[in-house]
Amino acid sequence: MDYVEEFFKGCVKALRVFRALVESDEPLSRYAIEKNALVYDSKKTLERFIELGIVKTVESAVLKYEINRENSFVKELEHFLVKVGYISK
Repeated sequence: MDYVEEFFKGCVKALRVFRALVESDEPLSRYAIEKNALVYDSKKTLERFIELGIVKTVESAVLKYEINRENSFVKELEHFLVKVGYISK
C-alpha cells in the first residue's frame, strides 16, 4: 500500500504529476508527464500548478513543463516526499 497516496486520496493525480516533474532532469511534454505519472489528462493539474508557481512552462516545438525548484513549497514538499520514500532521489 502506498501510504502517501492513500493519505492524500483526492490528490493522487497531483502527487503523481508532481513526482514525475521532480524526478525528471529535463522539461517534459504533457504526454511524457501523463505517461510517467500514469495519469489521464493532466492539463487542469498543470494549469493549477502554473498558477501556484510550482511549475514553469518551457517554450519549444512542443510546450514543455518543469518543476520550479526555486519555489519554497516545492522544496519542502519534495523534501517530505523523499523522506517518506514516495520520491526517489
